Amino acid sequence: MALAGCVFQDDDTDSVAMYPIDDSRAANAATTISFRGATADDFDDLVVTGSASGEHDGALVDHPDGEGVSFRPAQPFDPGEDVAISTSVDVLSNDDDGAVDGIGFTVAVNPDPPDELPTGAPSDLPDPEVLEFASMPDVRVPRATVDGDVGSGVFLATPQPLGDSTVGASIIDHTGELVWWQPAPDEDTSVGNLAVHEIDGEPVLAWFEGTAPFGRGKYVGEWIVVDSTYTEVTRIPGANGIPADIHDLTLTDRGTALVVAYHPVTMDLTDDGGPDVATVLDSVVQEIDLDTGDVYFEWHSVDEVPIADTRIDDLEGAVIDYAHINSVAESPDGNVLISLRHTSQVMELDRATGDPVWILGGDANSVDVGDDMGISYPHHARFLPDGTLSIFDNGVERDDPTSRGVVYELSEDGDSAEAVAVLAADPPVYTGTQGSIQVDDGALAMWSELGLATRFDDDANPTGTIDVGTGSYRLFSTQWIGRPAQPPTAVVDAGAISVSWNGATEVDRWEVLADDVAVETVRAEGFETRIDLDPGVLDGSDTLEVRALDAAGDVLAGSTTTVDPS
Repeated sequence: MALAGCVFQDDDTDSVAMYPIDDSRAANAATTISFRGATADDFDDLVVTGSASGEHDGALVDHPDGEGVSFRPAQPFDPGEDVAISTSVDVLSNDDDGAVDGIGFTVAVNPDPPDELPTGAPSDLPDPEVLEFASMPDVRVPRATVDGDVGSGVFLATPQPLGDSTVGASIIDHTGELVWWQPAPDEDTSVGNLAVHEIDGEPVLAWFEGTAPFGRGKYVGEWIVVDSTYTEVTRIPGANGIPADIHDLTLTDRGTALVVAYHPVTMDLTDDGGPDVATVLDSVVQEIDLDTGDVYFEWHSVDEVPIADTRIDDLEGAVIDYAHINSVAESPDGNVLISLRHTSQVMELDRATGDPVWILGGDANSVDVGDDMGISYPHHARFLPDGTLSIFDNGVERDDPTSRGVVYELSEDGDSAEAVAVLAADPPVYTGTQGSIQVDDGALAMWSELGLATRFDDDANPTGTIDVGTGSYRLFSTQWIGRPAQPPTAVVDAGAISVSWNGATEVDRWEVLADDVAVETVRAEGFETRIDLDPGVLDGSDTLEVRALDAAGDVLAGSTTTVDPS
């Protein structure tokens, strides 16, 4: 279903929303069918029939929030078939003539990954200086450097491998010192998009781990969520058989997650100048209940965004990533805000119907931005607490490409917007891919390909930079208190003890005990502290322990670790 001519019955507030939406052509074979605005008792006459697989048995399960129900088929649907929904419930329907008479959807045919994929361009950055630690010998982390005033708190990064550095997620303090390092589980797994979220009012860290079978920048995997002790809380793998992607995650106060995904579907692109059998990456948005995995919202770009809107030139490639979704968040009125890089668009989606409320940028632009230059290949769109809209603008298609952050104030009807803040480095910089803009007590812009971030004051003036040593998809600043469940690591190294406590943020000093007697106390220095000891302590002690003290001199819980003197 294309954008033009797509009219839903959105004036009927009593209608029930269905996902996949009526006439969707990209449902996954493993999909459930979600109805929002009704309960299981309302669907006693529900019949679900596949044109090839026949009538489906299944279970109707109410959603935990009491606002919907999922039909969970006992068996998956057949790829390529049409699915008809019969019910007396008034379900939102699409007025277009779709493949299914009445209410229903079409199941996509999912192609296998191609045998060969183009390799990404190598980084132009020099190999970073790599940090090495005696207490964590397997870790090789790029050194971060800070210049000027970058504020307080810590920075969250996911340094990309370059030179001898390894891939993982990191927390860096405002001086550039490493605080925490989480390596990738193996060399074939990508890690990205570390950020602080909340679950049940408590802060958590979340990051993505996955692979890219359809090419760089198009991932399948899951989100890992840990608490302030770095203990895993949950994983978010996506839903309806569609794995989550790296580009964005928003956790709501309703116990749900908004995720994006890249869903490979087979399509005929002859009307758009492409082949009759093409592998198209359908950009997907899902809202998923964290406890049950039930889907409260699902949107597919191929249902709403025409292939003709793409800015990419080649529709003959092995994989057609025509939209390339890279952010998802909520709007103040409860709708869904997304960013599509390859159509150069930011849009607000009606939560019930999936229809765009307004579109900023691209060929289908509906928002007049006045004298502002507009956006080009955007990333990381967010509504701010005051109702304004921040966007990272890569600036790809400009004659003299430069990147920036921009904040727009939208008119009440969404027909126009005024740029009320522009956040640009001095001198200007350009990152052709990736990027983030965090507007909070000033702003922080991440020029991802450069591995460089700029801090701005409230007047949009640059005040300092942080260089993470290599590219990082995004970079965020936050306040974070880490109290690791795992004890510190300490080793004897050339007549001294080297000690670190991965992720601890409250260590002020380290104290050494020999046979339960304190023999040395030193100030903590960065991620790893070296404590020189008298040779007699190392040679003449039956037991050696190290423990962490906070600024008040109190022993931090769980910080005592035994050291092998040999």
